[in-house]
Amino acid sequence: MGTFKKKTRVDTEIPASSMADLAFLLLIFFMVSTVFKTEQGLKIILPEAEMTVKIQKRRDVRHVWVNRAGTINVDDLPMSSFKMAQILNGDLQKNPGMIVGIRADALAPYTVVNDVLAGCQLAGAFRVQFATTTEK
Repeated sequence: MGTFKKKTRVDTEIPASSMADLAFLLLIFFMVSTVFKTEQGLKIILPEAEMTVKIQKRRDVRHVWVNRAGTINVDDLPMSSFKMAQILNGDLQKNPGMIVGIRADALAPYTVVNDVLAGCQLAGAFRVQFATTTEK
């Protein structure tokens, strides 16, 4: 007679002991490789200047963007010059040494840039800088 072989049972379970390690390794990988955008700003072409002075302290600068269409942005939010003046006034109450950095496109309408300067004057911001590029 023939001999019968017993079928061995195949283990179908996935070992879960190392799953936590893999999850933490993936978590650490994504935490290390992720880059966050801090400030987007507007795409503008800065006007040229013959002489510039670089400001070293960047934490006391509040940037105001003006694009070539004449849109005024503060912290990536479009607003009017009056609303900008209100925001700058509130910031100046907290930090009197704050500098307003105006980043206006070279082709921005002068009337809008003049409105931004009037808003700075209305807010009491007399420390103003204009961002430029140097001549080549």
